[in-house]
Amino acid sequence: MKYGILLIETGVPDNESAEAMRHYADVVLGTNLYADELGFVQSRMFRRITIPAKAREWRHYFYGNGSDIVDSYRAHAESLRIKLADRLSSASRKQGVVVVGMRCGSPSLDEAAATLRREGCDTIVLLPLYPFRFAPMTIPALEEARAAIERAGEDAWAPRIIEVDSFCRTPGFAQTLASRIKEEWQPRNVSRLLILMPSEPRALAHNDAEYEEQIEWLRERLCRSLKLGADRVHVAFVCDYDNSSWLGPFAEKTLMGWVSGVRDIKAICPAFCTADALGSYDAGAHLEEFFKKNVMGKPPTYNFVEPLNDDDELADILCNVIMKRL
Repeated sequence: MKYGILLIETGVPDNESAEAMRHYADVVLGTNLYADELGFVQSRMFRRITIPAKAREWRHYFYGNGSDIVDSYRAHAESLRIKLADRLSSASRKQGVVVVGMRCGSPSLDEAAATLRREGCDTIVLLPLYPFRFAPMTIPALEEARAAIERAGEDAWAPRIIEVDSFCRTPGFAQTLASRIKEEWQPRNVSRLLILMPSEPRALAHNDAEYEEQIEWLRERLCRSLKLGADRVHVAFVCDYDNSSWLGPFAEKTLMGWVSGVRDIKAICPAFCTADALGSYDAGAHLEEFFKKNVMGKPPTYNFVEPLNDDDELADILCNVIMKRL
């Protein structure tokens, strides 16, 4: 008896070919508006973005310090995989293997599935590294992972599949975020906490209220941990499309509403990796630029909390949720 853990992540393209970049835009960002000379020109899942298409420019787009997004992403994922494998080997008497599969780039889901088959895993836990069950990303991620396992098996290998579609309510998750928020921050009655999330189509939200429920659950827990009133902890969605079609309120409008009377703002996006589509660039860090450009006079202090990356606490949380399912 041997179990396998497949950590599913968004990933980034391995190269800058038109095919690879279109795949990233279409499957991951949710848009077919990729232009060979312009890059990604829109994203219907996130707020409107433009990413340079040229290789040298694109790979360094997400970071202000010139770091390579591909190398950073893989390093964080591999580090988290090693930490989780170490914790599971101590917590479980069963033999297991942990692999990472990217929906875009490498290691791919097919490569991860092939490894699990070679290892002889008869039970596989599929765990997207999205803390919340966000249907536009979680459902396709699980479907693609199942398909990769079927391809690897070719009807001769049919392991039992266990799906984990969220882990935001796992003990320790909310407290870990609260601890990161409190670092170098002493909120006053003129402070605000902004929880940034990707927006979801209203039509989908009406059929699946779990996303909003999970976000509200986290908001309440952060209010308690940080000892902040509900009026000082706000959720805002990262999307600037037709408000009638998408969940709101939206981040830019929320920030602009705090121009007067608010001294300092902490913003956090509960994502895995800085390089992720839900990470610091699109969901938080560059909102500060928008904020400052659109405010007359001195704006409130804006500070974005880095995503979880490969923190030990995240490895502990994932170990906890996996052990309960095995």
